[in-house]
Amino acid sequence: MANHKQIARSSMQEPKVRLVKNHRPRRRFNSKVFIDRTIETTAIVSLLIK
Repeated sequence: MANHKQIARSSMQEPKVRLVKNHRPRRRFNSKVFIDRTIETTAIVSLLIK
């Protein structure tokens, strides 16, 4: 039973590590998209004010 628990723990930990590795570049990509959107919104607002 101890071996089965160890296998279950290792199998549960592997996807978490993969998810963390996959989420880091996505967060950076989302931050770039967020910056681009803020620039676009400020440009639209400045045009509307003028």
